[in-house]
Amino acid sequence: LLYVFANGQPAGLMSIALGVGTLDLSNAGGAPFPIEVDPVCSLGPIWVTDAGGTTLLEGSF
Repeated sequence: LLYVFANGQPAGLMSIALGVGTLDLSNAGGAPFPIEVDPVCSLGPIWVTDAGGTTLLEGSF
């Protein structure tokens, strides 16, 4: 598992399978998105780390 951060806060865990990373976020059932990723159209810096805290990927979208 990899750790995903958005806007300076933990946003979720990303699983990796066959070289593809997947982060599942859902507002199904009326549950709100985590504050770190809401609104999704104005995310700030995002970075992905391993369990040791080493940054593997970063960017703004």
